[in-house]
Amino acid sequence: MQSVEILAAGTWNSSTATEHFIATWKDRFLRRGPLQLASGKRVLLELEQTIFLRDGDALKLKSDIIVSVRVQPEYLRRITTSTPDEQQGIVAYLQKQKRPFLISPTGMIVRAVDISEPQLAIFNASSEEIVAPFNVPALPEHYAA
Repeated sequence: MQSVEILAAGTWNSSTATEHFIATWKDRFLRRGPLQLASGKRVLLELEQTIFLRDGDALKLKSDIIVSVRVQPEYLRRITTSTPDEQQGIVAYLQKQKRPFLISPTGMIVRAVDISEPQLAIFNASSEEIVAPFNVPALPEHYAA
């Protein structure tokens, strides 16, 4: 097992990375176990606590190898509502379901699998499907896999 240091996006020089890790949503929650790198190599990790990786982060392995993290794009929904009350209804629903979301100036961003069009209709909301990495700023413990 290797212990690692997590280097947050923007705090490290990307030219120093010699390995790459392409992470799915589930892969982004790390604690201990195997990590399959893009080169085909496998690394066994041992972390003090569960972490959540974001696009642009890096892992500095005990051997001083830097592994850049790229988050696999996924289907997301940009949700817009007419009133703050409608938006609050969606927030309450997502919190009750323990689903991650972002609130941005252009609307809410959620994983497409976490809310359906019929559910949005209940809140009088509309949505646009987008494909991008989902970089939530922080996740409560109950989101961890």
